Amino acid sequence: IVLRPQEIGADVEIANNIVSHNSGFPLYRSEQMDVRVHHNVLWGDASRAQSNFDIDDTNIHYHPLYVDQNALPRPDVRITHRSPARNLGENGADIGRYPWSGDQTMVLAGYVHEDITLEDEDEIIGDLIIPQGRRVTIAPGNRIFVRTGDWMGGGRDHERAEIRAFGLLDVQGTRGNRVEITSTRTLDNNANARDWGGVVLEPGSASHRWNYVDISYAEYPLQVLTEAETEFIGCEFANAYERAVSVYEGAGPFTLQRSRIRESRFQGLWVRNNWARIHSNVICRSGLSNVYAVDMETTEPEQDDPAQLMLINNTIAHNSYGARVYRALGTTLDVINNSVTHSTQRGFHTGTPTADFRGNNSFNNRT
Repeated sequence: IVLRPQEIGADVEIANNIVSHNSGFPLYRSEQMDVRVHHNVLWGDASRAQSNFDIDDTNIHYHPLYVDQNALPRPDVRITHRSPARNLGENGADIGRYPWSGDQTMVLAGYVHEDITLEDEDEIIGDLIIPQGRRVTIAPGNRIFVRTGDWMGGGRDHERAEIRAFGLLDVQGTRGNRVEITSTRTLDNNANARDWGGVVLEPGSASHRWNYVDISYAEYPLQVLTEAETEFIGCEFANAYERAVSVYEGAGPFTLQRSRIRESRFQGLWVRNNWARIHSNVICRSGLSNVYAVDMETTEPEQDDPAQLMLINNTIAHNSYGARVYRALGTTLDVINNSVTHSTQRGFHTGTPTADFRGNNSFNNRT
């Protein structure tokens, strides 16, 4: 859609449309004008950008998942059951010319509009989005493969598939039946650390408590942004390109226990201004820091829930910096009974005199 004010006037509203499969911007404004754009699915091929001007977040930037956009003599543009156009228009209506009429999405990608359980060795080929109020359960012992690229062409990473939980991603493995989420390329021993995007627990999502889950070969295997409490026990996060586990400012209390983080290009565990309890884990072989906590500073002493970092009974080994904490003035920092070894720079680098630092073993570190 090209908007030229000299041709269409000054007051324009674009709503409840699907604009897709074009060679450039889904929307293009030639010059400044007042346009109200809301509740659309906007997606292009050559350019995945939403438009050349700002529009609100009621607009969705994902592949619309038609029945068959390549059908002859003309495309079949009815939407399928995981289309982002379902239920997300004004007043919960479907977006576009044709409301959903029962056609199924034949690939594992798109919006999960009903609760599902993944029990087979499923392959995700593009972003899988779990809306608020919806649940995706991965059965114990299941392996989920994620293909390189992103069929949906949107999300935080337009080039790599992600699992984005605004609702609940329920993953409960057991000791004998672990859950694995990894690159499809592991099947031919050809995986690398940027094959897919990773799992994102988005702001507003449910509280998550996972047991015995292995996530690997993603740029960011696990990103935690939800304000709800999260807990991960007996898990493994491995072969990350950037950071294996990222806990962002504003996330709720985070616990990692009896788990393993290994082989990240940069940081193993990255925590920003948060409450985090890291207990009885093995964190090893990160390119820079195995544990990196930044901006752990309480800027308002009267706040009810100040940042707190607890590193207790962990093995932290083979890295440049073992545990590195920046800007932690006023934060409760407990570093107790950890073993930190084989750091090429420093074993511990806390940057704060207020740490409770005792019972730790530091061996074969440069300093």
